[in-house]
Amino acid sequence: MAANFSRMDVRSGEVGGNSGITPTASLQAVAANEATDRALRRILRNIISLLSASSGLLAVYDAASDELVLTQYVGTTAPTVARRILLHQGILGEVAATKTLIVSDSLAHDTRYRPTDGKRTGSLLCVPLQEEDEFFGIVAVASDRLHGFGARHVACAEALADAAVLVLARAVQTESATAERRQLQTLVDAARTITAVLDPREIFEHIAGGIAGIVPYDDALIFAFDQPPQELVVIASQGERSLHLCGRRVALSDGTSFTARIAQTRTAALYSPDRVAIRPGRLTEAFLAGEELALLGVPLLSKDQLRGVLTLARARPFRDDDQRVMSELAPILATALENIALYAAVRAEQAQKTQFLQIISHEISTPLHNLNGFLDLMLTGVAGALDEKQRPLAQRARVSGEQLATQVRDLIVLAYEDAGTLTMNMLLFDMGRMLKETFDAMDLVARDAGVTLSAALAPMLPPYFGDSERLSQAARNLLSNAIAHTPRGGQVWLETRVVNRMLEISVADTGCGIAPEHLPRIFERFYRVSADPSKGSGGGQGLGLAIVKAIVDRHGGRVQVQSMPGQGSRFTLMLPLHRSGDLNPPPGGLSAAPTLPRSERKAD
Repeated sequence: MAANFSRMDVRSGEVGGNSGITPTASLQAVAANEATDRALRRILRNIISLLSASSGLLAVYDAASDELVLTQYVGTTAPTVARRILLHQGILGEVAATKTLIVSDSLAHDTRYRPTDGKRTGSLLCVPLQEEDEFFGIVAVASDRLHGFGARHVACAEALADAAVLVLARAVQTESATAERRQLQTLVDAARTITAVLDPREIFEHIAGGIAGIVPYDDALIFAFDQPPQELVVIASQGERSLHLCGRRVALSDGTSFTARIAQTRTAALYSPDRVAIRPGRLTEAFLAGEELALLGVPLLSKDQLRGVLTLARARPFRDDDQRVMSELAPILATALENIALYAAVRAEQAQKTQFLQIISHEISTPLHNLNGFLDLMLTGVAGALDEKQRPLAQRARVSGEQLATQVRDLIVLAYEDAGTLTMNMLLFDMGRMLKETFDAMDLVARDAGVTLSAALAPMLPPYFGDSERLSQAARNLLSNAIAHTPRGGQVWLETRVVNRMLEISVADTGCGIAPEHLPRIFERFYRVSADPSKGSGGGQGLGLAIVKAIVDRHGGRVQVQSMPGQGSRFTLMLPLHRSGDLNPPPGGLSAAPTLPRSERKAD
């Protein structure tokens, strides 16, 4: 019988029947590329034609399994599936193992050749495909004749084999560059994700697709390191096998655990069922569910601290390149876990702060409000007329109470904003009445500072949909800021007008003004512009304007500033008005805004 590769037996190292193994090597994937496949097939056909051979094959080297995988065949009866060839067995396996050309002039006398039908005839030429130290595979041709391949045939086969090596080398370079681009894109996407997402499941879902593109897997688990109990806990998973494992824990001291061993050694590792040196451990066995799967585990380290472990699983073995790629990606995942832990700690601290401020709001603000109320009653004479010595003292106490109430309100707003819980109680309210009450509350502060406070409010202001308490706080802060920066004998005005569906609330003063270089930063927290020297340490802590902006921003408005050194300042809150048909007026209809004379409220 003539030599025919379709008859060769895989068990003896040559190509035989259906091996049932799916090709996985990167070289095989490269050879399967349409352009590469056409080029290799053309080269193989040329070899067969020039050497007058009856059939031929080309097999690439699978480094993961240390086998040859048939990718090209030309002959009378071509195999229908990919077949694998063991190294060191048979003629083809020996060529792959020794990287040496072999010519078998008579297969009938060659003990390395064992066909499945037992018949031996013809000759065989097999050439390794290699470039320096890089081995790509083998190309082999068979002839019906004995001594079918002479020196000329060998030289021709080697030349065409070099062409096949060139095709494969270029294809590998192209594939490597593509893989590196995919890997880099995955790293970039992962870096972007950890800056925008703080949920471990969301992070893993974002990154999982990129990982699968460079290191294919079937299932994956992310363990976070829980330091106080010294345990690894599953916080995210992908794949049907791992869905039931979220929340499961592994003790770091578990000597039988694959995952714990990676955490202990802080070194990436591969596991396959045929490697008995590493035991999978109880949790990993539950993960595998009795299946013989390969595992890849990498420690997640950030700032020399263990953050967790990433474990991947699939049916075929992982390669060293897979381990290298995942080791490069691991620091980004570790940073994500670190950020999540820090965020959780911050959120817990903010929750405690919010709870504390809620207590403060009730325990301090309520009695302070009552204190100011009683002082107002004393000043109005409800409890009897005050003499010339008592009235100034009561006024001073009322001013101090108002200043303290403002500081408490400001701190509460900032704390709620930091905690992400600052909300506006949006209701329809009478803006004119609210501004009059604010004006009255700040009148005593202005008198105590020796400043004349005046107002000119537009009549019949439309109802406004917003948080009256917060907007009153914004107006108080502007008035307080203006008073602090106005010398004794100066003036501060509160004015309103409606322009182009915008309600403008302005506070102007005859104070020291603000230099242009300060204007871009005056709404930053704790940024202070020196108050009027005559006010001593006045001017606050640099929080008032930051709070004004935060409140106005949440109402969809903006703050406008006009100021020149020595000429005073004007701050304007610009708040959008709703269309007349959008909302109903408050119960009892609209109130006319008070018309207050500009100069009737003089400083005492």
